[in-house]
Amino acid sequence: MGLPNDNSGNPIPSQLGVAGAFMAKGAKNVEVGKDFLKYLIQPNVVNAYLKAGLGRALPPMPDLVKNDSFWLDPNDPHRAAYARQGVLDPTVPVYPIFNPGYAEADAQQIWGAAEAEIIREGATPHAAAEKALARIGALLAKYPIAES
Repeated sequence: MGLPNDNSGNPIPSQLGVAGAFMAKGAKNVEVGKDFLKYLIQPNVVNAYLKAGLGRALPPMPDLVKNDSFWLDPNDPHRAAYARQGVLDPTVPVYPIFNPGYAEADAQQIWGAAEAEIIREGATPHAAAEKALARIGALLAKYPIAES
């Protein structure tokens, strides 16, 4: 179904994250890697790749969604709603990109570490959450938000 409209009747933008590719520092075949990425980002190739994944990720090019019936197939209303919401309808970046502290906390996988502490070390959920929240608070404190 997608997101509802806001109180004014306007579409609510979906948060949209974008994945990227990178080459590890010290990679031995950088030119081959670059050639592969040049191949992979061709519209017909990325479309075929994403379709082979059954549409679990969306194409970055709206024309692919508009021009390939796979993405807006009325026989698969879930994929069609997903493609419309993520590619054709209004979107905004995921919120962590607006705050470097939140992005840093996300990159450190603090909540995953808290879960691992519970599983591996027998920490209580309460203790693990308190430790995670304290770590996130310390990271956010490095980047104060000034009032305008």
